[in-house]
Amino acid sequence: ERGLAPLAAGLSFEVGACMLSAIGVGYHNVAHKAAVRAGEVVLVTGASGGVGLAALQTVKLLGAHPWAVTSSPQKASRLEAMGAEAVFVDAGDGFHREVRRRRPAGVDAVIDCVGSTTLGSAIKSTRRYGRVVAVGSIDPAPLALDVGRLVVNAIDLLASDNVTPAALAEAMGLVRDGQLTVVVDRILPLSGAAEAHRL
Repeated sequence: ERGLAPLAAGLSFEVGACMLSAIGVGYHNVAHKAAVRAGEVVLVTGASGGVGLAALQTVKLLGAHPWAVTSSPQKASRLEAMGAEAVFVDAGDGFHREVRRRRPAGVDAVIDCVGSTTLGSAIKSTRRYGRVVAVGSIDPAPLALDVGRLVVNAIDLLASDNVTPAALAEAMGLVRDGQLTVVVDRILPLSGAAEAHRL
């Protein structure tokens, strides 16, 4: 029962199905964990996923500048339509170089929705005294962490705590009021769960 929350009035069950994991997590980690402030530049990795899209929208909602990282060039235009001011395609060779070319001092914060394959570049993309929030763990491979870079640049490396009940209620209110959009690709019956995972 700790995982249950009342669905805000006016929200459909289809929207409700996206609230906890996608919208709530993306919103909470931008607004509360990273404590993003207006005017900051915030990079979101895995930006085309459910959590990433929610994070991207939240960055914009807070008056900050959303930048996005995706593994697919085909997703760039969609991310721009969702508010990304810059989109970087991660070819697996370190997107931080392009980020630093665009902003030599580095970004203020990174919301990393992928994990070990992007966290190193996320840290290298971050300015001194910036913040990196590790949200995703898609690839469970171990990561060699450059502790020296964290220490020398006083970067805060934070781990996601998913979403709190208070943040989930806030996120539902923002969706209900039209300030955050739930992006649903398609709706499948429960019998199509395996197909949903494949997709």
